[in-house]
Amino acid sequence: YFLWRFSMLCSTLDFLTESYTWPLLVYMLMICLYPFTSSCAHTFSTMSAEARHICYFFDYGALSLYSL
Repeated sequence: YFLWRFSMLCSTLDFLTESYTWPLLVYMLMICLYPFTSSCAHTFSTMSAEARHICYFFDYGALSLYSL
């Protein structure tokens, strides 16, 4: 859903030249990124303890970037 909305916004707004749209661009990218990293972390956390720590590190990082 969010990727579809993002693609529709990209076709109507010019993100490269209009600087007032940049916060929206970053917000939409983070909406797409943090669920992906969370699902990868939960998927690959069963491989090993080291993989679990690395995956959840990226998961917490993406979540903290989204919460800014």
